[in-house]
Amino acid sequence: MVYFYSNFIFFVFFCKIIQILFTKRLFMNIIGNKIIELEEINSTNDYAAALLLNDKQPDGTIVLAQHQSHGKGQGKNIWESAKGKNLLMSVVLNQLNLKATDQFFISEMTAISIVSAIKELYEIDLIIKWPNDIYFNNKKIGGILIRNSIGEGIIKHSIIGIGININQEEFPEYIPNPSSLSLILQRKLDKEAIFYSLIQTLNDNYLRLLSSDFEYFKKEFEKNLIGFNKEMQFIDNKGKSFEAIILGVKESGELLIKIRNEIKSFSHGEIKLVLN
Repeated sequence: MVYFYSNFIFFVFFCKIIQILFTKRLFMNIIGNKIIELEEINSTNDYAAALLLNDKQPDGTIVLAQHQSHGKGQGKNIWESAKGKNLLMSVVLNQLNLKATDQFFISEMTAISIVSAIKELYEIDLIIKWPNDIYFNNKKIGGILIRNSIGEGIIKHSIIGIGININQEEFPEYIPNPSSLSLILQRKLDKEAIFYSLIQTLNDNYLRLLSSDFEYFKKEFEKNLIGFNKEMQFIDNKGKSFEAIILGVKESGELLIKIRNEIKSFSHGEIKLVLN
């Protein structure tokens, strides 16, 4: 009788675990098959890069932190985040077999995954500001920082840094146009639910990337791109202001725009989109 009862308890426990896996839709996922949770580190991207130097990590490994003391943004920018309030993570991809010339598809995959994950939970439409920022109207909600290791024209591995402002309510004055999902929705949000939703959308889109469904990423990225097919205000790297229509994004990641009757493409750093 005791033997039967103990087996029954084990069976119930096993069923509960399976239920959790399927409820969070993580069963057999590549993304998130290994999750390293940390209280505080300099940067999740730096931590992931150090891991790869010492040992090969499983494809889809996630480094998750409650706080970054030296979070990084694009270029020399710093990513500021209140401790425990936001989603700060890096994802390691090492089975890409992607040409270096196609590396912007990783950024597109990540951006549309964030937009989809948030919309699935809260029915709000986030938008993408070229090349790698996530916005709601004219307020910045999140950002993406990708570090690729390239050899012989192929991406050996990629580290995708993701920062999403979730429950932070106050920001330093020097940060331009910041906001958070909780400020938008006027309530505290479940950070864990957002994390698992993002894991799933990243996994779905990673499978698309592995199957070279590049057209899907281009279409979805441009559909959610701020100013797509609209005339927008820009500033070039010399400080000159001009107006142009955004036509799309090239495979290289360059922004394709129409200035008067001339079509040109620009890399990040050459021009900046100005939002009111």
